[in-house]
Amino acid sequence: EILATNAAAALALADRQRVLERYETVLETVQDMVFVLDDAGSFEYVTDPLARAVGRDRDGIRGLHASELIDADAGTVNDLVRDIIDDPDARTTLQFGLQTPEGVVPIEVDASVLPGAEQDGIVGVVHDISDLTETRERLQTENARFRQLFESLPDPVVENRFVDGEALVERVNPAFEDVFGYDAEALVGENLNDYIVPEDRRDDARE
Repeated sequence: EILATNAAAALALADRQRVLERYETVLETVQDMVFVLDDAGSFEYVTDPLARAVGRDRDGIRGLHASELIDADAGTVNDLVRDIIDDPDARTTLQFGLQTPEGVVPIEVDASVLPGAEQDGIVGVVHDISDLTETRERLQTENARFRQLFESLPDPVVENRFVDGEALVERVNPAFEDVFGYDAEALVGENLNDYIVPEDRRDDARE
C-alpha cells in the first residue's frame, strides 16, 4: 500500500511537471511578465522579464512567497489565491506595488486558475501601469485646478450634460447663485433653460 501510494504521488507529480514544462515552453517565447503560484502563494515559475524587473535570478524567485515581491502581506495573498482557486471560471484583475531595485512600481495582475494541473495553482500576467498611474495623478491634479478655477470665476458658470436634448445642470459656481438667485443644490439635475431662459425664447434655447 505504501509503495502504491508513493507511486501514485510520483505519477501525479510527474503529470504536473509535464504540464508546467508544456506551459514553460510556450511562455519562454513571449516577452511578458508571467508567473505561476502554487496553492500556498509561492512562486513555481516566472518568466525572464519578471525576474529582470525585480532584479533577481529566476531560480532564486522559485519558492519565494508572493508577498516578498509585492506590497501585500502573506495573509492577503493567501486569501486571494484561495478565492481564485475556488472560482476556476473567473479571471481576476488586481493592483499591487512590485518591489524592484528602483523602488515600488505600480502593477496590474490578471490572474486565473492554472489550467490542466493536478494540483491547485494560479497563473498571472503582470502589467507595469506606471504610465497609467502617472496619467491618472496628472488628471486628478488638473481636475482639482479646474474645480478651483470654476469656483473662483467672477462670472456665472454652469457645468451641464445633455440628455435627450435637455441641458441638465451638473453644478454651478457661486457667481451663478449670486447673479440668478438660485440655490446650487436645487438646480442639480434640472433643465437649465427652465431657470434662466425667458418663456418666449425656450424653443430658441432648446435649438
